[in-house]
Amino acid sequence: MSTTMRLDLHSDLHRAEPADTTSLQRVPAKRRTALLEQDAPLLMQARASEGLTGGLVERCAAAGLGAIYATTKTHDMVALINRHQQLQAGPVLFDAERYAGKGRDGASGHLDPDWTAYQRRIGIQQPLTDSSYIAANNHARLTAVLKEGANQSKAITTLPLAKHWITNRADELVDQINRFGNPVALMVEDRNDPFATEAAVLGLLHVLAHADVPVLQLRCDITAIGALAFGASHAAIGTSTSRRHIWPPTGGGPTKREPAAYVPASMSHRSLSTIGLAIPHFSDDLRLWTCDCDFCAGATLDHIATETEAAMHSLHCLASLAAKVIGNDPTVSARSWIEACRHALSVNQEISAKLVKNWPVPGNLKAWIKATR
Repeated sequence: MSTTMRLDLHSDLHRAEPADTTSLQRVPAKRRTALLEQDAPLLMQARASEGLTGGLVERCAAAGLGAIYATTKTHDMVALINRHQQLQAGPVLFDAERYAGKGRDGASGHLDPDWTAYQRRIGIQQPLTDSSYIAANNHARLTAVLKEGANQSKAITTLPLAKHWITNRADELVDQINRFGNPVALMVEDRNDPFATEAAVLGLLHVLAHADVPVLQLRCDITAIGALAFGASHAAIGTSTSRRHIWPPTGGGPTKREPAAYVPASMSHRSLSTIGLAIPHFSDDLRLWTCDCDFCAGATLDHIATETEAAMHSLHCLASLAAKVIGNDPTVSARSWIEACRHALSVNQEISAKLVKNWPVPGNLKAWIKATR
């Protein structure tokens, strides 16, 4: 096994020297500014049921995380706020998800001021707007959403975007964001990980670097932590695959998938069966597969058997990585993130060499490295 694979990305992250510190000089390092009154850089994006009965609030409280819940049910919203307060968990936001599904509202739906007003009445100081989907090149829709969002007091304008806005229209996007001067929350559409290409990461970095207002990156995978390292105010990782991106309206939508757990050494989520298949190939050295998070307590990852257990483990590991990467010095945060990506890419390549088709190398790690060369 190579020395690269022996790096513990969680315990050794800040002891490792960046392989090429000059490569980040072209990437603007912007200091993160918290927007939410109760600051928690990393949020979990989840179904309301996960917070009401699934134990997510308890896990957020233990890890110092907040959560974004997909619900418009007033009773559930009040109950979730109360649970977060009682357990001293991080901040709560609510997502109306008007942009999701085959029947998404993407033509001319106006923002509902009553939606944000109600949230403020129940204690959400800076609520998300109920924005509808913004299709590629629909400049009028982008302008309308930003204009209406700016007219709602202390709201965060949600921008559910076609990926084209990030990969091909980042200049125009950030110009319009600055024109209306309201904090925004980005969510990007893709059948898979929206940030698995260099163009997408470059677009995100451009928006973060040049926006004059706080930017949140929501409904995301591990890129959420990268966004925080490069100046996002807050970012959210979905508790399931379907909540790590906006699913396109064609193709039948997301299907029920096997539970996946975060593999810290590879900085990627993998199905439980894939993890079980991989571990025997490394029986001579299990350090890649041993986890010291509060849930695993030194066990190998194949002890995780259910979706709930996978969520408990993953949340603790992601919170730990975010805490180690995100600091007061934006340059150090950016370098820490890219170095973590480099080492994780090396780990994935070595695992893939043994498992071939069963362990594809994550495109997002390669994209971050290429975008910051």
